[in-house]
Amino acid sequence: LDWCRVEFDHGMFEPEKGKFSWDNREMRILYRWLDYCQSRDVDVYLTEMWPDVKWLVHKNFMGDGVKELLSAPNDFNAWSDGLTKLLVYLINEKGYTCIKWLSINNEPHEVWSWWKKADGSSQDIIDGLIIMKKKIEAEKLPVSLVATDGPIKYEKSAVEKYIPHIGALSFHDYGATYDWWKDKPFIADNVDAVTIFKKLGRDHGDLPVFMAEFGTMMFGFTKDTNAPSQWRSMLHDVQMMIRYSQAGIDGMNRWSLTNMGNLDGQWQLIDTWDTTHRCLTDNVTPHINAYYGIGLMTRFTAKNSDVLKTTVTGANDTILFERYNHSKDTVRRVFASTFRKGGNYSIYITNDSENEYPLELSLEKINITGSVYLYAINEKEHEGKTDLKIEPIAEIKGQKIIIGVIKPKSLMVFTTHKLENNDKGIIQ
Repeated sequence: LDWCRVEFDHGMFEPEKGKFSWDNREMRILYRWLDYCQSRDVDVYLTEMWPDVKWLVHKNFMGDGVKELLSAPNDFNAWSDGLTKLLVYLINEKGYTCIKWLSINNEPHEVWSWWKKADGSSQDIIDGLIIMKKKIEAEKLPVSLVATDGPIKYEKSAVEKYIPHIGALSFHDYGATYDWWKDKPFIADNVDAVTIFKKLGRDHGDLPVFMAEFGTMMFGFTKDTNAPSQWRSMLHDVQMMIRYSQAGIDGMNRWSLTNMGNLDGQWQLIDTWDTTHRCLTDNVTPHINAYYGIGLMTRFTAKNSDVLKTTVTGANDTILFERYNHSKDTVRRVFASTFRKGGNYSIYITNDSENEYPLELSLEKINITGSVYLYAINEKEHEGKTDLKIEPIAEIKGQKIIIGVIKPKSLMVFTTHKLENNDKGIIQ
């Protein structure tokens, strides 16, 4: 964990207009998360999910609990004063220099938007960005705004107007399906979209591009279904991370580390909630599949790593698919990406197929002088388990060409980092 989205709502710290509460239970929980990030050099992407406080609710929404939650601020000046006060308190008084980014609302502009006008339509966040940028600059706070923190789009015109007010482009992705699936958009389409927005970012001061939430809903997302954390879902998310990294994504946040697992499905990476007795569990335990797949992807990757172009040949299916732009391509089943920080490398390889493929991994263009360690999980041996010990499977010395196999439905990591099961992951 080296880049983390931390969520809150306005009612936590300003329950009444101009009256602030810094020592309530929810704020103390927020401090614990920020303490963790501050002490471990984790960059924080702070997000006000929604106001959710009655003094900011549109009058005609009052009395309807759902509408109250969905209301955009009824007073942008007062709302922005309060949000700025929070930032000043957290950064200047509490000393949380880990806070780097601020999102003013979760998933605006959509039918389900969490920022509604008084007439029930979605409120554009542009006014909020403009006023918050002025107040952040006036306070000289080292924080950059992001937009839109909503579902990924396919045209740069969807975000161009926000560029003057932000320091990063940010999206969510739950819609992308495997390229061999029956419904669009395919992961390939969203890889193309990431490429578009990376170019847009480069053209405007090299703005980073984030995926602030991602996962897959292609196998279901109702109530407490385990669909989001099935092996096929986890492997899909791993493939997204690998492919989007090759497209230039600057940060990805899998929603979410902790989650009760009873709203839109089991999205959590760790289990902390007893859904039967509706209480916290006595112990924190890994959530099946998702914990190990996402964990392997992040454990060996340092913050601000270089992502090296990684070429895969072979492992093509016989299936053809058609992209959004109507071009056709052959489905590939194996994907890879390489991360470098200093003299260390981590190479990730995933296979979403039922078939095994031969592996010939060339290290001839990178400078590895010591050993390379292999870590791997696959569906047949590891699906559904919560007690895996992640240890090196093999140590490889002095080989520029590594020969092996890529097992079906698997993730492999070849890395210069040697980490035993109880060792902490790499951040710097």
